[in-house]
Amino acid sequence: MGAYGLGFVNRMMAIQEPLKRVLSGDVKQLVELVKEFRSYQPIDKVQVRRDNTPILIEAWEEEKRHFSDLFMKAYVEPFLDKVVYFCIGKLDYDNWYYELAQHYLGYIISRGWHLPKHNRPSSALWNNIPLDTRRKLEEVIRGNYLILQDRLKVIDEKFGVNDAEGNTHKESRYSQFVNRVLDDIEREVILWH
Repeated sequence: MGAYGLGFVNRMMAIQEPLKRVLSGDVKQLVELVKEFRSYQPIDKVQVRRDNTPILIEAWEEEKRHFSDLFMKAYVEPFLDKVVYFCIGKLDYDNWYYELAQHYLGYIISRGWHLPKHNRPSSALWNNIPLDTRRKLEEVIRGNYLILQDRLKVIDEKFGVNDAEGNTHKESRYSQFVNRVLDDIEREVILWH
């Protein structure tokens, strides 16, 4: 049991048992489950037993920084935060769930799970891009677009409007434009942290 005493295990079981019954169809246990979740205290990353647990805690704390205030107050603080911390605690102290999570994560990565290429999901639940960053990105995108238009014009003048080789060059220039825009956005996202 390591750093976990009987009190911690009892708290985990007080949540786990009604959760099992609720998921099995015993709706009466829902009130007990909600009551237990409301009083759940997150584990301290200094007192965990697994090396991956502080990573999970830090990753969740980092994610929460980006949620909009409205989403934080309405969903994260009253409920989701406790669910995530319960799951992290469960993975830290319960070998079976930890090994299952490790196996599942390894399996989906080995099957080619696609990780995000950029740091932010598009969602109204996340904080908006700061105004100065938005303006800077608009200028950069506009500048890159003007460069693209100049290059497309030169290609049309050299090859003609519907020439096959010209179209290949246009596709290449468009791809370069997209990559420049994505690189600029990624740089701003990193700076935004």
